[in-house]
Amino acid sequence: MAKWRTSAYETFGFPPGAYSHSTGMAELFRDLFVIAKRATCEKDEQELLRVLSYVQWAAAQHGADELASAVDLAFFLPGFRDPEMRMMLDSRLPSALFAEKWQALMEDPAEPPDAMDSR
Repeated sequence: MAKWRTSAYETFGFPPGAYSHSTGMAELFRDLFVIAKRATCEKDEQELLRVLSYVQWAAAQHGADELASAVDLAFFLPGFRDPEMRMMLDSRLPSALFAEKWQALMEDPAEPPDAMDSR
């Protein structure tokens, strides 16, 4: 079984087989975005830290282009489009990771969100 799946199953208690190989990566990161958004609203620090730790791990898997694409398109892109989530990501992720993803995904990477101005 792929490392991204076994790690997600162990970290979040998802049942084995919950995410297929063909579409599972995108589904997983969409679900993690929803979990992170809910944890932010409910101020569930522990759950938010689990999600962000897993996302950071996945983003650091060099040579796994399919995984990197799923992380970017299913988690970071909706996170950057949602002002509350963008501020949360900006405040909690390493600044280099936030800036790298922002520049890779946004239409005008020269115009960072207001939250980045305070760095």
